[in-house]
Amino acid sequence: MNQTAILLTSMTIGLVGWGLMASFWFVPWLRENPFHKGLALLTVPHVFRYIGLSFLIVGVTNSPLDPRFAIPAAYGDLVAAILASIAVLVLLAKSSYSVPIVWIFNVVGFIDFLIAVAQGLRYTHPSEMGATYFIPILAVPFLFVSHLLIFWMLIARSGKKT
Repeated sequence: MNQTAILLTSMTIGLVGWGLMASFWFVPWLRENPFHKGLALLTVPHVFRYIGLSFLIVGVTNSPLDPRFAIPAAYGDLVAAILASIAVLVLLAKSSYSVPIVWIFNVVGFIDFLIAVAQGLRYTHPSEMGATYFIPILAVPFLFVSHLLIFWMLIARSGKKT
């Protein structure tokens, strides 16, 4: 199996695994707990997306990654981390702005993932990724599933009168 196929297989298995975790444990917990608490729990892991800056550090990667992937992925993750931090703070404060800010974070973060995955597959070979290889196979599937859960919560909430 070639390295790109291994990467895609690993990402797919990660999505399946985190999807199973979500369906068996996360969704029941989210249904039993307050809306803002659930959104905060799903958003907090995105605060750690600053780890994407490691795409810019040779030594962590085996070689410099193509800047057409590395720069937007690194800074897109940093923006998502900052937006997630703001979203968590307003959620915990139960601010009237919390839901719109979570929407902004979630849309920006989700689009960042879509662009990063597409650009990564187009411009970067898995052998160049070095230690950052674990970002797309472990972190991205989990964070992708959490984005979907956040969308699910926001859309379900918008259909209810509160």
